[in-house]
Amino acid sequence: MPWEQLWRRHDALTALTTRWRRILAGRSVKQVITGPGWLGLALGDRDRKFLFLMARTGTTLLWEGTEPLPRAVQTSLGVHKNSPITSLIHHCKFMNAGMFPKDRIVALIFRPTTPVIPSTAATPVTSATPTDSATLTTATDSANSVGPQDLILLHQLFGPRGNLVLLDAIKGSSGLCTAPSILY
Repeated sequence: MPWEQLWRRHDALTALTTRWRRILAGRSVKQVITGPGWLGLALGDRDRKFLFLMARTGTTLLWEGTEPLPRAVQTSLGVHKNSPITSLIHHCKFMNAGMFPKDRIVALIFRPTTPVIPSTAATPVTSATPTDSATLTTATDSANSVGPQDLILLHQLFGPRGNLVLLDAIKGSSGLCTAPSILY
């Protein structure tokens, strides 16, 4: 089976997000680089991991690495300077990753290290796009909820060019923090 078909299989994406949840939960976001239709994240201090999400025409995928994208690749893809998404996710902690049931939408959950609104209540993850279920596929019930200050990065891995959208947990699907056009 060609490698590109793995990104079209729900079971392969679920295994990937399960791995990310296991090895990356609690790591701080140290660097965020965005460009037209792509996002790169550096997580952790020692043993730093890099996550890459791409939603460009003809190329909708995600992967992890041990090094950032080479500068020549970043330049050819295009880099946004002063992207609003950078200031929103930078210095957050990576909390969770999961899949929407029966769909190819990956959700990455980030928690600001400095709370914006004091609250201890957890809010169930609500569907930001039409799906069969409103909760993420995760290993435990506690992973199915996000704090009221968390940011949810949704990566749609289907359609002609996919999609990357950042939501905040308080406003849910109506509370877009950053429109997809920022990444494109």
